[in-house]
Amino acid sequence: MISVIIITYNRKFLLKKTIASILALDIGERFEVVIIDNGSCDGTAEHVLEEYRGKVKLIRNKTRTSLSACKELGVSTARGEIIAFIDDDCLASENWLKNIRKALPDYDFLAGPVLPSADIKFPWWWRNSLNWLIGINLKPDKKFPPLGSNIVFKKNVFKAGSLKDNNLLLPYAEDRIRIAKLLNAGFSMGINQGMIVYHHVPLARLKITYLIQRSYNEGLASAVLERSPKTALLNMLGLMINPLRLILFVDSNYFFRIIANLSYLFNLIIPGSQRHRNQNHSCISCP
Repeated sequence: MISVIIITYNRKFLLKKTIASILALDIGERFEVVIIDNGSCDGTAEHVLEEYRGKVKLIRNKTRTSLSACKELGVSTARGEIIAFIDDDCLASENWLKNIRKALPDYDFLAGPVLPSADIKFPWWWRNSLNWLIGINLKPDKKFPPLGSNIVFKKNVFKAGSLKDNNLLLPYAEDRIRIAKLLNAGFSMGINQGMIVYHHVPLARLKITYLIQRSYNEGLASAVLERSPKTALLNMLGLMINPLRLILFVDSNYFFRIIANLSYLFNLIIPGSQRHRNQNHSCISCP
């Protein structure tokens, strides 16, 4: 049995579209949809219950917590031995579950592309190298790891890749670290190009100001979750190499990677940013 797990926070209208895209799928067998409402205050739980009572399993967190804690909670309550994750602002393609059922037996975990939804209009200056900043991955592989918005694990494999909860509210880096941990432990990863989800990206995320903040947050999340000499060295090397790449390739991607490098090193040396962790969480918009 496949358990589809969706972590949500203050996205009730997008979530309803995600749920509808999954319930419309037919794989010739039962599957379940588990929703983890991570402390939403926009009426998410009420909307889900009103629309999909009896069709999905809803679990509500009283206060907002980390992405890894939410995923652990979802997996612990899932009845299936196959755990499929999709984000609350994504739509499953027509054959998403069929591709999962067909391809996963050959691997320990499986991932597919995350494509932009059809309504996105990118600015003229946009390049595919910037896609990592908005949760798009056209061709995932080991060099460009899959995104957590479209990844499937055998339940025992997910548990082997469990991460220590740092109460980090920024939803970045955790999936990448989990994937690296499993690959280093010898688990096999499959990539199925037909296992597609479509990601909604609001126009606000296609602005320079958002991309700068997103780059900083990526570095902050990595500094909390990857406090190791190896990662510090890689960021120092990146800080030396990426300015040269920016000049040679005239690619703004490297500008944002420099910000991420600086953010990592800053928050590693001065771990004083508590804005996204270890606090009483008021109702705020999604990061």
